Amino acid sequence: MKRRWMVFTFLLVVALPSIVFGRWKGKDKVYLQTESVGEVEFSHYKHMDMESIRYNCPTCHEAVFKLEKKDNPAYTMKQMEEGKSCGHCHNDTQAFSVTGDCTTCHTVFSDLIKGSIYLQTESVGNVEFSHTTHFEMESIGQNCRACHDAVFNIVKEKNPAFTMKQMEEGKSCGHCHNDTQAFSVTGDCTTCHTVFSDLIKGSINLQTESVGKVEFSHSTHFEMESIGQNCRACHDAVFNIVKEKNPAFTMKQMDQGQACGYCHNGKQVFNVTGDCTTCHAGDVVYVVEDTGNVTFPHEAHIDMFGCDECHPDLFKAEKGANEATMAEMQDGESCGACHDGSTAFGVSEECGSCHAM
Repeated sequence: MKRRWMVFTFLLVVALPSIVFGRWKGKDKVYLQTESVGEVEFSHYKHMDMESIRYNCPTCHEAVFKLEKKDNPAYTMKQMEEGKSCGHCHNDTQAFSVTGDCTTCHTVFSDLIKGSIYLQTESVGNVEFSHTTHFEMESIGQNCRACHDAVFNIVKEKNPAFTMKQMEEGKSCGHCHNDTQAFSVTGDCTTCHTVFSDLIKGSINLQTESVGKVEFSHSTHFEMESIGQNCRACHDAVFNIVKEKNPAFTMKQMDQGQACGYCHNGKQVFNVTGDCTTCHAGDVVYVVEDTGNVTFPHEAHIDMFGCDECHPDLFKAEKGANEATMAEMQDGESCGACHDGSTAFGVSEECGSCHAM
């Protein structure tokens, strides 16, 4: 009888690992929910296969973890580094450290670090941030914590919006992009704000109330040595980066140094009181109800006169302010001041010269 009990005890000891293993069959993985980085997968099988554990549940339960999942408190990464929770073994001695490659446990990052995220700004559109590019840097490697949470909260929505000025002072991207560790945030804006890449190669049209559109060439200004690739030479010191937020300035205000007159003052570059056609180009079309539109060709007249010979004494540079009848012109008003049959052909001569019906 005693012998039979000895055999039974021996078989039980030999079979115990299989019994324990069988108990976990189908319950290999448990998922730990974190507030900021999604689920963390834990595999019982992988751990039970380790020589240091070998199906011995008490190795972890309940010395490190309670058997009931709900009884285990949520630990921070800092607490794990101090030996709590997973950090009890994952300390770079018994097993890889919790301070290593975050994607080993946080698989939600595996795809994220291979691509880009887009940060929405109010005035300059999306800014692309490439995790891949930063992860390839020797100073960062696979260490997410080089930036999180020291510089950026791991939860995108919890990061406040920083101004360029704050970045220059070392906040946000400016923590590293300071012209020492990496290129400065005060450098070429198009490096991050790709929305500008095409914009600076072309022109924008500014609509004026009285003299039509004024073409502003970004490319021409960017080629100037005093500006280079520095958008901030003009934005936001002179012009708001958002076109719609710039008020309409009068020529008088520009003469006083506002808007274009900030640089176009006759010292840095040509004066805004110079040749009007440098900025204001094109013909003026007068809408005449009875005889069709009348086109006034500025180019033809500028070859003979300066702008100030007509403006503002004869014509106000204001749409709708220069209406005159044919009778008034024959008496020397408006176009009739020059088109008198002596200085230039008379307004009472061939109608088709002006009225192209």
